[in-house]
Amino acid sequence: MSVPIGFEENPLSHYFADFIEGLAAPHGCAQLGLVAELLSRARAEGHICLDLREVAPGSEYETLRRQLLATPVVGEAGRQRPLIIDGHYLYLHRYHRAEAMVADFIRHRQAMDLQGIDPAAIRAAMARLFPAPSGGDPDWQQVAALAALTRKFTVVSGGPGTGKTTTVAKILALFLELHSGRQQVIRLAAPTGKAAARLQQAIITAKGNLPLSAEVRQALPHETVTIHRLLGLVGGRPRHDEAHPLVADLVVIDEASMVDLPLMAQLMAALPSHATLILLGDHFQLASVQPGAVLGDICRHGQGFSDAFRDMAKNFALDLADTPPARQELADAIVTLQTSYRFKAESGIRRLSQAVKEGDFQKALAVLADPGCPDVELVEYGDQCHDLVEAQLVPGFAELMAGGTKEAQLDKLAGLGVLCAHRRGMAGMEEVNKILVDRASGGTGLMPYAGLPVMISRNSYGLQLYNGDTGVVVEEQGRLQACFAEHDGVRLIPARRLPPYDPAYAMTIHKSQGSEFDRVVVLLPPKSSAILGRELLYTALTRARYSVQLWGSEEVLRQAVTSAVRRVSGLAGRLWSGRV
Repeated sequence: MSVPIGFEENPLSHYFADFIEGLAAPHGCAQLGLVAELLSRARAEGHICLDLREVAPGSEYETLRRQLLATPVVGEAGRQRPLIIDGHYLYLHRYHRAEAMVADFIRHRQAMDLQGIDPAAIRAAMARLFPAPSGGDPDWQQVAALAALTRKFTVVSGGPGTGKTTTVAKILALFLELHSGRQQVIRLAAPTGKAAARLQQAIITAKGNLPLSAEVRQALPHETVTIHRLLGLVGGRPRHDEAHPLVADLVVIDEASMVDLPLMAQLMAALPSHATLILLGDHFQLASVQPGAVLGDICRHGQGFSDAFRDMAKNFALDLADTPPARQELADAIVTLQTSYRFKAESGIRRLSQAVKEGDFQKALAVLADPGCPDVELVEYGDQCHDLVEAQLVPGFAELMAGGTKEAQLDKLAGLGVLCAHRRGMAGMEEVNKILVDRASGGTGLMPYAGLPVMISRNSYGLQLYNGDTGVVVEEQGRLQACFAEHDGVRLIPARRLPPYDPAYAMTIHKSQGSEFDRVVVLLPPKSSAILGRELLYTALTRARYSVQLWGSEEVLRQAVTSAVRRVSGLAGRLWSGRV
């Protein structure tokens, strides 16, 4: 047996292995403890399961599989055992159940459903909401709307500025028009409070700009909540589940790449059988902080369209003849928006993001060296990272450190984003925050203080604050209060009551998902790292609206651009290869 590369030792994994061996005694096997420890390590690294072929290559695999199944703690799919073997993957029972549930949900709702659909009504409404495109390419927003209106499950994916929220606002308006006369319950949610507030504001803006009837404009919802709040999660247990489903006809989830497998399974279990689910996100981004890469797995082979969908699209003046044939029907439910309305074609951020997405290091270097792309820059810091933080980031946060009203302080958080590939180390989040906290606190390092940005690091269901939520400490009537953006304004919580948090001058790239900043500084580590990959770098670059500085060496940048980090999961196989 061998240990897969990149699996770091974890003390909790030792305890888990001992626990599993204890459960199996006296009927365990020699390899059980090591396999259990590797599975626990894999989960800690974000993988859903352990590929036993990597642990026991060649002829060793069948022997290991047989030995594990002979123990009382390992079973095949359908058995109630702590560990489950399904195909060549080993799962914790909880994750196996969640993966199977998500796959079943998608399979049952992906098919085209034209029952009750009036094509003439859709054509008339679409003609009003989607003006004829000037170029020869299809209007991908309209393609997404057509997909969403003709099935119970759709993914609308796209990079920054491609109009995902505008598209979904149009879809909601069309949905209400096509079901006029019947009250429809539409629910909007996102993984974090910050992402929920952004979606809500985008829907409000779209409502004001779209040509809608007074009736539809009034009925179009904008209130957006976190997924935790939508499900009524308290202590990890949802108020809404399969037995007590949500009251909803259509549910929209923004920033779906941030949703981990267990939470996605809970969400899907809570939807009534007639409800439609629309996922918005960018499947090229990093996967969720917690285990799984649900959106990426769903979109793994989602290119092209079936003949049936192409034929239907012709009825709406959409020519999809040049798109590749779909691998299977699920591809019709996945539409990637391809036109950026935020960045011009010559934008450095756009060109660099595209080069990273393609894994083309030479193209990335050419963009960084192009004087016509002043919005992107590579800064090599060598052993001077501390000095660079002092010289550039302390002045960058001067306005935030100076304090202000709660609304103004929250606005300032979106001005500069310092995103670190690592949590620890010279260019890590903790070290950068330490430098900035020391400067802001007058050298005491004591927290909290007015002007301190914070990121929640542990869920507090009582306070409805969740891991990844960001806010800023302000002084209100002589007391320190932490303010957080909410769907209906700003929420204040006494700073002394906050759950565990980190200072948030700098954050990890993982935790930056769902955020946008005017200016972004990306800190790459001083040397190569197992977590560096193009998904990480692409996510960091696409947090920026106007400019990006990359701090790091060309060699580390090369690794980031040319490496892809894929989480082990069986979901893509279930969806795209017919595995049950």
